[in-house]
Amino acid sequence: FFIDDIQWADEASLDLLESIATDPEISGLFVVLAFRDDEKVRNGRMVELGTNEHRHLSLLDRLQSIQSQKCINFVEIKVGNLQVVAVNDLLFDVLNARSLEETKGLASVVHQRTGGNTFFVIQYLNSLVDEGLLAYSFGTLSWHWKEEDIQNATQVTDNVADLLERKLEAMDKDVQSVLKMASCLGRSFCDGSLNLVVSALRTQECNSREADCTASSSSKLSNGTLLRSSVAQCLDMCVAEGLLDCQHSEARDKEQPTPRGLENEDEKGLPNSVIDRSFRFSHDQVLEAAQKLIPCAQQDRLKLSM
Repeated sequence: FFIDDIQWADEASLDLLESIATDPEISGLFVVLAFRDDEKVRNGRMVELGTNEHRHLSLLDRLQSIQSQKCINFVEIKVGNLQVVAVNDLLFDVLNARSLEETKGLASVVHQRTGGNTFFVIQYLNSLVDEGLLAYSFGTLSWHWKEEDIQNATQVTDNVADLLERKLEAMDKDVQSVLKMASCLGRSFCDGSLNLVVSALRTQECNSREADCTASSSSKLSNGTLLRSSVAQCLDMCVAEGLLDCQHSEARDKEQPTPRGLENEDEKGLPNSVIDRSFRFSHDQVLEAAQKLIPCAQQDRLKLSM
């Protein structure tokens, strides 16, 4: 089996993993673990999210402990960043260029700005499109760009999160609100849980303001808290932007009990079955960037309210 982003695992999960992997009575087991292993993690880049630096060090120690067991075969594969040649191959394919020579200059700029980080390359290209530096011409049916303009208009960023933070800050306030709340739920979440949080926060605001909740239920609140239909639209927008992955959907009959806290939601116009969808942040850097949208002074208060 495959486990991604194992650097987020807690001690209990690592204990279970080590117990299973080193159990001599379990045969024919093939385990693949993937985790981020860069200098920023080692130097405390993830401390802002809690005790993640200690988790990562604990993970390395645990992997070394598993490796020392003679009952298993342990193979470490380090996946590096793309070389400039590989970036050029990617651009040639994505931009449907006429030749590799045509994208060579752009590949050099992109590699210089991203360091060859695959996820960063994709996000960087999206940012160029958003800023009009990389544009598709329907007249020539091809992509157009100027390396000099791109080089002058963009800066070398320290990490993927810097680029993502700017992208998220430029998005609609409603989308930002959804991402903030979703980031507090973890790497994966379902829209049912998110809607429950939205409803609870709306109720808290109504109570604190001694307002009429009936009036509030038909409009967005001033602090960006959303209705259920608006949450769904924001989630769809995040999926379209590549920030979230929609993993699977599960139909729930409207006659079935509605999760507590959502009883007053307006489901007029919805089909006979309500779709509960599961979402996952497309990359842990997206999760970090979403959490940074929340001011440090408000993070604990928001999590406590949730």
